[in-house]
Amino acid sequence: MTKKKLILIFGSMCSGKSTLIKLFQKDEPKFFHASMDNIKWFISDYSTEKYAKLGSVNKILFAMNKQAIIEGFSLIVEGGVGLIKNLKYYEELAEKNNMFLIKINMEAPYSLLLKRFTTRVENARKKLIKVSITDENIFLSRFNTFNKYKDKNLPSINSSQLDKEEMLFKLKNIIDSIILK
Repeated sequence: MTKKKLILIFGSMCSGKSTLIKLFQKDEPKFFHASMDNIKWFISDYSTEKYAKLGSVNKILFAMNKQAIIEGFSLIVEGGVGLIKNLKYYEELAEKNNMFLIKINMEAPYSLLLKRFTTRVENARKKLIKVSITDENIFLSRFNTFNKYKDKNLPSINSSQLDKEEMLFKLKNIIDSIILK
């Protein structure tokens, strides 16, 4: 039986986490990814305030991840400060289920992230799609908070320097290098 993997991709908003995961899952279908954003959308139409104190989004995400492991999937999880705050949970999950734990940072310069953020908000408004954050000051605050708490010793992928295929190649190389240790 092949040892399962738990990949954690840390990064600021608009750093390329979701894009990379979508590419990765095309090549690796036995990886389960439950998006925190999709769960927020599903249970609350992005009105997370009414669920935040209860921790409902994380409880649902954790339950989905546990079930995915039972079903034989490896996991790929993305996030920023929230993922950092839940790191102990994921470390324990990997240990309990004898999984390789692989942690990676996604990065890009703030100017590029802000440009991506602005484009995302504009596109959402045009399509009448809700997004959780639309204010540049909140975006900057989240960026600064993430950079304050991120583990700078993790391998990183800079989405400003690589195209999508190169990012995917680098991700697979990082995974292989950790597994072969």
